[in-house]
Amino acid sequence: MMTTKAKTDPWSSLSSQSGEWVGRRAVVGHPLTTFWMIHPDGSPALLVKQVPLGSLPVELPKLRGMGISVREEQDQTVAVSMHLRVPEDRDVFLRLCEDVLAYSGDSDNAGDSALKLFNRLRRWQSLLGLARGDELSDEEMRGLIGELALLCGPLVSRYGLEGALAAWVAPMRHPQDFVLDGCAIEVKSRVAGSRNQVRISSLDQLEVQSGDLGLVVIELLPASEEDGGKSLNDLVVDLLDEAQKCGGKVLDQAQRALSEWGYVASRSYDRHRFVIHSISAFTVTDGFPRFTRSGTDPRIIEGNYLLGLQSLGPFAVDLEMLV
Repeated sequence: MMTTKAKTDPWSSLSSQSGEWVGRRAVVGHPLTTFWMIHPDGSPALLVKQVPLGSLPVELPKLRGMGISVREEQDQTVAVSMHLRVPEDRDVFLRLCEDVLAYSGDSDNAGDSALKLFNRLRRWQSLLGLARGDELSDEEMRGLIGELALLCGPLVSRYGLEGALAAWVAPMRHPQDFVLDGCAIEVKSRVAGSRNQVRISSLDQLEVQSGDLGLVVIELLPASEEDGGKSLNDLVVDLLDEAQKCGGKVLDQAQRALSEWGYVASRSYDRHRFVIHSISAFTVTDGFPRFTRSGTDPRIIEGNYLLGLQSLGPFAVDLEMLV
């Protein structure tokens, strides 16, 4: 199987020469001819050649912070070049290049490969156009992994992807992460072997607005890629691939949710890979230990606290009771 994932920055071994393109072959065996390049202005770039002229879209994708240009060749093909305009987005640009190369490389011919290339670039156009753009902290990254684990696992199994995405309200800054069938669910992630606790980050998270409220704790076990460990980037790609199979409406729904959550691909996320070790569920009812806005002096504007999990046995339920 063709592998495109670069273990190191592929441009670091290229020496910039003022006013000239410098490059080396990117993926051997790709249906298109691909090169890691240094743009004449010194910025990293990706060059894709042998793109059939008929595969060129009427309008090229517009990628935030990146330039894209086309040059027609003599053999009725075109060369497509992409280069980075914002130096601090280098990791994002590398992730984009790796992704479009891998996706377009899974093709039998140049025409199909080119169509996949531009489809993937349009997906990135949506993600980069909507996202807030800041890199997530490790805690935020694990939080999003937990939400995606619940979304793409139990919720998709019961509601289908479109229904599960509709229930995912965290991107809309809802106090809880999911709302479905009269039950709101707050998801917390913790690393296996760490302290048996989770952080409740606001007075609203465990406040029952209407209906029922559940707390789902997802325990993540660090694991290598060889042992099945997946990074946040892997989970996002899996989600978008499944959304694309469901049609443009669902794909747009997934892209918008990820972007509003604040996700933009970064190679730094690939340093952390996990498998789901366990999923625990609790019902938040009378007697559940918590601070809530309605039960707190109104002069206290905000607060967060650590919730110990070891004594929540009386509130434990099967996950199926919540979802």
